[in-house]
Amino acid sequence: MKPVKRNLECWQGKTFEQIYFFKDTDNVAIDMSDWTARIQVRTAIDAATYIVELTTENGGIIIDGEAGKVTLFIDDATTSSFAPGSYKYDLELETPLEKVYGPLYGSFKVKAEVTRSA
Repeated sequence: MKPVKRNLECWQGKTFEQIYFFKDTDNVAIDMSDWTARIQVRTAIDAATYIVELTTENGGIIIDGEAGKVTLFIDDATTSSFAPGSYKYDLELETPLEKVYGPLYGSFKVKAEVTRSA
């Protein structure tokens, strides 16, 4: 899989959800059954800590294997703790044969929330 730059936008205090479909060169869905995935969002590529980690294990990434569908999810309670700004991320997909692919990378921009609970 060739890495593709996709800049993401997340609104502070709002649910974040992005869906991606992965297909082969013949436009057929890649079977991702039993694959795992992870993302870490950091202030900079070389930052020691991350603001959020999404994985298939923690429910932040859901893979529909046969459809080649990957859903990224962060609930509103978590995004409310994000400071507005620009961050970096990349998506790693690991196959059952322990091959790791990085199909997506880019900026992860957090926009400030205007409407808030009292």
